[in-house]
Amino acid sequence: MTNLDLISVDWGTTSFRAALVGSDGRIVDRRAGAEGILAVPDGDFRSVLERYVVDWRVARPTAQIVMSGMIGSRQGWVEAPYAATPASLDVVARDMRSIDAGPVLGAVLVVPGVAMSSNGLAPDVMRGEETQVFGALGDGERDRRLFVLPGTHSKWVDVRDGAIAEFATYMSGEIFAALTSHTILGRLMADAKDDDRSGYADGVRAGAADGHAGDLLNRVFWARTHGLVDGWPGGRLKSFLSGLLIGAELKAASRRADGATTFTIIGSDTLSTLYLEAARVLGMEAVVAEPDRAVAGQILLLRARKRLEHGA
Repeated sequence: MTNLDLISVDWGTTSFRAALVGSDGRIVDRRAGAEGILAVPDGDFRSVLERYVVDWRVARPTAQIVMSGMIGSRQGWVEAPYAATPASLDVVARDMRSIDAGPVLGAVLVVPGVAMSSNGLAPDVMRGEETQVFGALGDGERDRRLFVLPGTHSKWVDVRDGAIAEFATYMSGEIFAALTSHTILGRLMADAKDDDRSGYADGVRAGAADGHAGDLLNRVFWARTHGLVDGWPGGRLKSFLSGLLIGAELKAASRRADGATTFTIIGSDTLSTLYLEAARVLGMEAVVAEPDRAVAGQILLLRARKRLEHGA
């Protein structure tokens, strides 16, 4: 970014992350806390933001504050309407919303999420992931790419010609937590760790196996019957269930992306390792994106915004 610093804020449901970025694009300082949007008393987002970045703002008064994630949702500071697919870098940059954060912080840009409701598919939405995808994609890339952002609600994003063309949400993480904590399956997994790699691989293969709609509901019960009949210990059962859900997710996402077998993972080390192993088991190729893709994406969005404002 030429002659322009950035205060990058990635503000999600359960966490707050901020980074001070110099004009050369390098991160100078970082801050993080547990004040996700649901933990901010009385919705006083301005006070939280000031507490984290006010000294950066004083030291660098020309730095642009950019926020992405759930802070731009209906439950956040201000709702930034979704950009529609196909959503290119320029489209999302154009739809960024500017809000007045007071005399100290000044104007703040909020990145919109992306919504998909075309091609005969059910509607889907994302907030924050689009920024990370742009950061992993880089500026000017036009090759077709498939990304996964694993988590409670994993997002698989199909990028074509530099734009987010389609994406799908898989609730694998939340379903895993619910099954192990609130169903009879969990009785055999109590206090067990899901670190049995052989059990995980078996689960991946079972989840990705050919079948019919609804077969996954039957296969999930195997995480109980293997314990009752085959004597599998709790750790193996838990790993099997994790692999089962992720294997089904990879198979479905690949089919949805015209059989793609190569993808890029944007996520934590723990989840990236699970998805890398699942890819290996299924004969797919996966790589892990560099860290700080939200910051990189905000840099690209801010550059695009400035370019659009100057008609370049």
